[in-house]
Amino acid sequence: MASMFISQEYSDELQNVISGFTGKFSVYMLLGFKSTVIAQAVENAQGEEDDEFQLMEAPVPDWELKTGFLTKRGDGRKNWSKRWFVAKNAADGFIIEYYTDQTLKTKKGVISCAGYKAQKDDKMKKFGITLTPYDESRRVWYIHADSAEEQESWYSIFDNACMYGEPAKDPDAMIQTSFELAFDRLKLDQGIWWRMQHDRSPQEMLAKLLMEVLERGVLRDIRANISDPTGGMLKSMARGMVDKMVATNCNVACAAAWSGAKPAIDAIKNIFIEKVQGMVTPIVELQESTKAKIVESVGSVTDPAFSSIASTALAPVLDKAMGPIVDAYKAGMRGFFNQTEKRLNELADAGTRQKTVQELTSAVSYSYWSESPMVEAYELLRDLRDSQLADVLEHVPGLSIWGFIYTLDDGIRSLIRKAIHTVSKLIEEMSDAGAALQETMDRFAADAKLCIEKLVVSGLKYMIGSLIDENLTTPCVEVVKPLSDAIPEAMQEIVNIEDLLTSTIDDIVTNGVKTAASAGTSGAVGAIDGWRG
Repeated sequence: MASMFISQEYSDELQNVISGFTGKFSVYMLLGFKSTVIAQAVENAQGEEDDEFQLMEAPVPDWELKTGFLTKRGDGRKNWSKRWFVAKNAADGFIIEYYTDQTLKTKKGVISCAGYKAQKDDKMKKFGITLTPYDESRRVWYIHADSAEEQESWYSIFDNACMYGEPAKDPDAMIQTSFELAFDRLKLDQGIWWRMQHDRSPQEMLAKLLMEVLERGVLRDIRANISDPTGGMLKSMARGMVDKMVATNCNVACAAAWSGAKPAIDAIKNIFIEKVQGMVTPIVELQESTKAKIVESVGSVTDPAFSSIASTALAPVLDKAMGPIVDAYKAGMRGFFNQTEKRLNELADAGTRQKTVQELTSAVSYSYWSESPMVEAYELLRDLRDSQLADVLEHVPGLSIWGFIYTLDDGIRSLIRKAIHTVSKLIEEMSDAGAALQETMDRFAADAKLCIEKLVVSGLKYMIGSLIDENLTTPCVEVVKPLSDAIPEAMQEIVNIEDLLTSTIDDIVTNGVKTAASAGTSGAVGAIDGWRG
């Protein structure tokens, strides 16, 4: 029925845009797969880099974080139903399942909190929790507990899941990586420079990007020219119907494109992998020589552009950021030490060690619970939202206080989990819990310094990503095109000049950020040794 409000001309244009979009995705998906195979082969040939960290790598937690009854509102009929909720751990992407009851016989649904914000909200129901999506097209979840204590406990679970939950990914890691490369290429091809958070499945992300493309073009024109035989009385209703129809068309088209991508890759997968593996040495040599030529060719573009980005974006941020970063890490170290010291006897007892490690590790996911080692650190991070640093980031294109807080928070929690695993293993080896804790703290301090240096570089790189795409990558594409002719014809299918350009610019940016950050981090990082105060 919505089609009656759209002229044939706009209907044809809409279909052309959708067809062109999905067609390009199919091409970029194959290119992404080829890039993934080459990168994996080159990585295998070059070998693994030495691990600089001293804390032991912790296994991914797979035990349940919390279970219990909550009441949720339905999305369709809006009725309230009591359900048995099961909060999964990191191994399952922090999804939250709900069942009819605790027997788990009838699974009613799954909540993936990626792309959502959790809030305690008593407007709908007492002891309520609301999950609000950053994308208004997605469902809002309304849930309530039976007491203030349960509300607080479950809020911490949902808040953690919103911050660290991962959307559904393809089980084939190579397919998932290929999609992410294809998505970024397609996004740039459509003139969209800003970063888009991957907060849903590949198919849904593709539909999200297509809707963004349509919103900026033909859909905007369709809305402005909706034909309404009633003289305007139904225009608002007609617009809603048109939007729903377009969204449905996007979902159907993207589902078909995603479903078709896998067979297309399967058709070339084995042949291409064998071809690349047989040529890996000349590929590595050609890539290195070509990247050297790219550096020489794009220097006139990258040097002034990065110099400008460093002075306008990096310097002001480093000036305000190093103090809060170091303070937050020190708070995380104190939290780990205090919570672990209280339970050393349980860690020293082989009979209770595993359970204690699980409880300590689970507590890292909480931000408000008194037993969490993150309480002080999270409070410091929360205060940054209204700090001078937030004011600085607000005026620097491409930077965000939310991105800064997320990156810092994730780094601290990750290091604490490693420390918990390390102290438990050292206790097994040393049979002296006190000495094991002290050894762990020495390793923690060393890793915190290294982590801060890496965090500053990776965080700044992430936050200036949009500036890099717009000011470096795009202008350099034309500059390096002549280098394509220098690649032997037999290798042109395998070695892509634009892939090498992206990789080279990433190296240039990494080195530039390290140089810009080194002067501002060296003195501040040394303060980690004073973590007790």
